[in-house]
Amino acid sequence: MQFEKEDIIKINGIELHARNDDWGQSGKKSDNQVLLTDESSSQATNCQLDAVDFRIEAYYVGADYKEVVSKLYRIYKQQKNMLLEHHDVGRVWVKFSNGGYRVKKTQRRLWYREFVLNLVKANAADLKIQVVEVQQLAEVQLKKEAEQSLLDFLSKFNADFIIDNITSLVKNETVNNLYALADLISGYGADNLLGGIINPFVGTFENMTSMAGGIGGTILSYLLFGRSKNDRKYTAEETNSEDAKKYYHTYIDIADKADINLKDADPEVAQNTQAAIDLIKQAAIVKACESVADSPFDTKDEIEQAIKELERISDKIIHAAENDKNIQNDIHNTVNRAVGIMQSHPVCNAKQVVKNISLPAIVICHDEHCNEAAFLKNNKIRHPLFVPAGVKLEVISND
Repeated sequence: MQFEKEDIIKINGIELHARNDDWGQSGKKSDNQVLLTDESSSQATNCQLDAVDFRIEAYYVGADYKEVVSKLYRIYKQQKNMLLEHHDVGRVWVKFSNGGYRVKKTQRRLWYREFVLNLVKANAADLKIQVVEVQQLAEVQLKKEAEQSLLDFLSKFNADFIIDNITSLVKNETVNNLYALADLISGYGADNLLGGIINPFVGTFENMTSMAGGIGGTILSYLLFGRSKNDRKYTAEETNSEDAKKYYHTYIDIADKADINLKDADPEVAQNTQAAIDLIKQAAIVKACESVADSPFDTKDEIEQAIKELERISDKIIHAAENDKNIQNDIHNTVNRAVGIMQSHPVCNAKQVVKNISLPAIVICHDEHCNEAAFLKNNKIRHPLFVPAGVKLEVISND
């Protein structure tokens, strides 16, 4: 029997065929909000629902049925939130109710399991925890993708950079260009972050190529700017510090502007220098993406501007790597992950309000159910007693 689209439900992406399902609201009042989306729209909307519960009778068919059973059972035992995609309701965060997970098998059908699932809407406190868990997972994935990307960039550089059978003139010109590139890097705001680190490209060509990690490794080390977890200048608790913003903008400037005119250069000098430029720009855009995990932006406008900037510059770098699909995919995936993290920031869900008269911040925050300290910071209010009238204010509800 063929099932129509509305007979398919998804739980954390797992497709189940729904034989019967009913859902509704009890008489119990709840102030919690549920995230709902229409299938035809990418825009999420908040819908006020009271104690919504679901009872779903469904089945799964597939060679991986054991894995599906195990996944759902693990969620049930750990009482974790999960995303239900429902044909009537759209997308909603739910969790299992007490005794809400039953599985039935039959001897007549292979790779087949029936489920009876009793679900309830997740409450607001749980949803906040879920958002944090999802963001932390995304940051872990971003770190892994960035590390792999840097390894791929280095491998490409080592394949393109010519070391053997070149003249002394080519070596000297290459050294001069590397030194100039390091100077450019320190000029794009990075000098505020480098501290005692000096230009690493000194000495002869042979000295540089014999250094640990070679020239490519030296470039990547220089681009760290002391940003390892042990020696960066700010702590994890200071996620909105100006230093976090400095790192991001420094990497963006390098990815966008680090360049040398190679029009009249010897072909071998041009190849070596271009390989270094490509490595610098590729590494810088990935390091900019990594910086996103430190929440360098405080307002919705800042995040939207950063996303546009990140996409514009990464598109240019991806286009320049048109002969290497692996490099293109690395950058594309890392940028997408960073954009997702930025878009998940609570401030992106802020609504805008305009007050006709000047009011104290405490009054506005009471009316709008928002945190006063965050409201003052996000809107750059100079005095909490006098919030200006007639201007757009960003408000993040605590509901």
